[in-house]
Amino acid sequence: MTKLCGGWTDPTFIEPGTVRTFWEPQRLASGEVNEQNYAIGWRADKESTALGEPFITERYHHGGVSKGAMSWLVCYPQYRLGIALNINTVLDDFMALANAEPAITRAFVEALTAEAGDVE
Repeated sequence: MTKLCGGWTDPTFIEPGTVRTFWEPQRLASGEVNEQNYAIGWRADKESTALGEPFITERYHHGGVSKGAMSWLVCYPQYRLGIALNINTVLDDFMALANAEPAITRAFVEALTAEAGDVE
């Protein structure tokens, strides 16, 4: 699943215009953006605060539930990073899975940015 995020952030694999189309929140008949910022298969957060300061960044995600399992996939294009969470159970509250992701991601982003010298 994380390779899927890699494809969405690789302009030699998917053209940037196609990515923008898929990640652009859809508008309702009224012209307003839908309240969930749902794009084509993704929820789009153009300025997500999920990772906390100083990591305000674009974040695209989608989750799902199937027979006895749950999945959560998040793409962070700025960091060319994809995070996939999968569990072999169904929780009463799907957001319990989704809410576990930012702390995991932040650890990777901190390591990436420290290595690049972007953050103290």
